[in-house]
Amino acid sequence: MLSQLASEEGRLYICACFGEEIHMPSNITERLQKIRDQISQTAQEVGRDPSTISLVAVSKYQPAGAVAEAIEAGQRVFGESRLQGAAEKIETIRLRFSDLSDDIHWSFIGALQSNKVKPILECFHSIQSIDRVKLLNRVDRIAGELNVSKSILLQVNVSGAEMQGGIPISQLPSLAEAAAKCDHIRVDGLMAIGANSDNEDEIRSSFRDVRKAADALTKMNLPNISMNILSMGMTGDYKIAIEEGSTLVRIGTAIFGPRPS
Repeated sequence: MLSQLASEEGRLYICACFGEEIHMPSNITERLQKIRDQISQTAQEVGRDPSTISLVAVSKYQPAGAVAEAIEAGQRVFGESRLQGAAEKIETIRLRFSDLSDDIHWSFIGALQSNKVKPILECFHSIQSIDRVKLLNRVDRIAGELNVSKSILLQVNVSGAEMQGGIPISQLPSLAEAAAKCDHIRVDGLMAIGANSDNEDEIRSSFRDVRKAADALTKMNLPNISMNILSMGMTGDYKIAIEEGSTLVRIGTAIFGPRPS
């Protein structure tokens, strides 16, 4: 949904779906501050406390140097969608920022393959993309073998795009009931990608559906399940997501710029 153009003032991002032009600062530190300011402003406009909204800097495809600059600018939570490349990057950052190892959090946000569960559990602090019972049980079993406890989010599909993963909202209760029986993972909320649309109302409605689904799960009062986190909103739609209750936004392009060639 973002068209990317170069301008004499630096890089210009145009939000094609709403016609909103956003002049992006030229470096990661400035971009991060701009995003933080926009998150705070959006939250305040709808009567929310900005401190209740967290930012995941999506660093997939970005080099360790870009992540290091973000860390030096105060960012502590990062998202990756592929194990390949991420493991080495995570280790590089761990060695470079050994004094911050307890503060830096890596969250896996991509499609999780069953054969990659063990290395992902070893590299990442949390997983946002659990969308089926078989995968849930495998993560729980291997977490037990590794003697770790992991935070997970259940991914729901409201985008209408099957390739983006996620379980239909109608099947969410059964997945949550299975998660409630797990011993080595805890469900801290839901993750979703907004509707794949240029229509703001459709995007807003998709985020609203996720919030309603979270409310319904809360009423089920299942053990090991909380809805403290609603991971909704990316570079093109995070403001709408915040207006609809997101507590965690996943921003990549607006922080790091386009994917390196």
